[in-house]
Amino acid sequence: MDKSLRLLKFLPVLIIFFLFPLKISADFEENSFITIVNPVRISHTTKNPKESLLAEYNEVKKFSFPATWLFTYDALKNKEIVELTKSMDNKQEFGIFLEVSPDFAQASSVSYNLADSWHRATSIFLSGYTQEDRIKLINKVMEDFKSLFGYYPKSVGSWWTDAFSLKYLEEKYGVIANLSVSDQFSLDEYRVWGTYWSIPYYPSKINASLPAKDLEEKIDILMLRWAARDPVNGYESPTEASSGMYSLQDFASIGLPFSYFEKLLSFYALRKDNNQFGHVTIGFEGDMPSNFYSGHYAQMLETVSNLNHIKILTMRDFANWYKNEFKGISPPQIIIADDFLDTGKKGIWFQNPNYRIGLLYDSKKKRLTVNDFRIYHKDFEEPFLKAVNRQNGLFISLPYVIDSIIKPDTKWVLPCGDLPAGRQDFVSSNKEKEVFLLNFKSCQIKFLDRSVELEGNIEPPQNLNLNSSINVKKKNNILSLSMEEKWIVPPEGITLNVQNLRIPFGLKRRFPNLPGFALVCFLIALALLLKVFKKKTIIFIPVLFLLIALFFKQKLYISQSEFEALMFLKDMPVGNVLVLDKDCSRCVFHSEFKPAAAAGYKKYIEKYGQKKIVQSLNFSLADSPEKIDREIKQARAKYIYFAKYEDYIEILSYPPENISNKLKKVFENANAQIWQII
Repeated sequence: MDKSLRLLKFLPVLIIFFLFPLKISADFEENSFITIVNPVRISHTTKNPKESLLAEYNEVKKFSFPATWLFTYDALKNKEIVELTKSMDNKQEFGIFLEVSPDFAQASSVSYNLADSWHRATSIFLSGYTQEDRIKLINKVMEDFKSLFGYYPKSVGSWWTDAFSLKYLEEKYGVIANLSVSDQFSLDEYRVWGTYWSIPYYPSKINASLPAKDLEEKIDILMLRWAARDPVNGYESPTEASSGMYSLQDFASIGLPFSYFEKLLSFYALRKDNNQFGHVTIGFEGDMPSNFYSGHYAQMLETVSNLNHIKILTMRDFANWYKNEFKGISPPQIIIADDFLDTGKKGIWFQNPNYRIGLLYDSKKKRLTVNDFRIYHKDFEEPFLKAVNRQNGLFISLPYVIDSIIKPDTKWVLPCGDLPAGRQDFVSSNKEKEVFLLNFKSCQIKFLDRSVELEGNIEPPQNLNLNSSINVKKKNNILSLSMEEKWIVPPEGITLNVQNLRIPFGLKRRFPNLPGFALVCFLIALALLLKVFKKKTIIFIPVLFLLIALFFKQKLYISQSEFEALMFLKDMPVGNVLVLDKDCSRCVFHSEFKPAAAAGYKKYIEKYGQKKIVQSLNFSLADSPEKIDREIKQARAKYIYFAKYEDYIEILSYPPENISNKLKKVFENANAQIWQII
């Protein structure tokens, strides 16, 4: 959503906040933390960068709070901003916000990915650039920061920083804290889906969305989470608003009262439920008009000042505390929250470095539902670890066992009945054995290190995504869901050895009748050769076809992310799949082998997706919605499948609303997109 529109939506609520300030009194336990982080950029909403930053800092200074200020490269190049930082008190921490801009790219000798908007994923994130260019960008901004402040920063951030960049920042510059966005399915075209639910963690070297399982795979940087999401409504929205708006950042944009912020803030900072700490990040981007910060931002900080026994730490200081407390891997975390909208629902999340599971309890219906279940496979590689993201959107998602957003029929209703009378009877733990228990009247759920056990009259679920290396067993009255460390496909994906004899799409696009013409020419040439060789034909023909086979033999590959899409397609009802008859001979890839889709070899979709494919050149060349409709009809298609790899991106040529056939996007990740014809 455009920031100016967000600001307008805030105004009516801000007036109420200012006139009727709310107070909170809470007796928090030890190890309850809040970190104030303010990313500072210069954008189209920034009228006077220095005034905006000063207004924001003055609000922090009122309460003598420590805060972390993360500056983009462009902000660091603004002399007035740098001059102002010199006047800030010594409680403030300075770091870098790793957003790429045209000036930043040019100064780093990197070609900027120009798009229709500065916030497109391919333009703004380091993952939109090669690993070599990521290093150049990081080196440039780090050295410039040091020249201004005399040291390298310990804290960085962006809405997404890939694992390769984080590892480099840790090893070369000693960075210990990174700010990243909390889980969101669809907000600002950035999808981060499957991580720890709004909780800090140590990331894996091959995938920043995965919590590290051991020291060997760990990046020793703490991932702090921006815009903590509502444990109930932040997963599945109760309205037409995006679920990501139910957060500490965007709640006012959808008309929620400030009391909602207070409840959410208190919950994440406290979280007594058998956890070893509570933590939440708050803040505001520093490119708003200066008068903005005396309203909503000031109200947030006043709320923090009214909390008792809360420690306010910078990113650096909280990361140091965390690293001192948890020297190995991230600890298990359990979240149990009553719905802040007072619907009688309860959100329950459990996560450790091996899996996360999300449950929703409805007290009115006495119903417990598993909405989300993901195994953290240690070998599931981040899609843009080595590859370059050329897409407008960001797709960072982990394979699911249950996901009621992506595939609603995986939702699992458990016959567990009502809750016990007391909260202490409901949740308990044995921290030494890392066992957490949920007790209902008709069942008990036990969260173990590598498995979930359910005791009671519970039958195995029918629609689990069993492609995620999970084992389901029932013995006596106990149902066990145990998990494998590795995913079904290794990080290098699936390698195909295929014969891929085809006319390049570039020629077929210019000469649509070329395939038929080439076939006729080949048959004529073969007939002439048969006439010339006559009796030697028996020897000649096998030799000819052997030479052709050897010449056109290719090694191609399918990524882990695309294979996940194929498994989704396999589980869908029977129907033809329409695919593009297309390839790319000049596209650049950073994988060992060329992606099968980009080579024009689409038979793998039929093999692994277990659906008949119809490969259509006319669909690839369609220059009107009517022609797309015609191809769908002729193919008798139930689905449309697109692949996406770096420079090679297959897309729907026209908006779905312009096409007569009703289309619904049912799946999308970094390497594939699936549409269903309704």
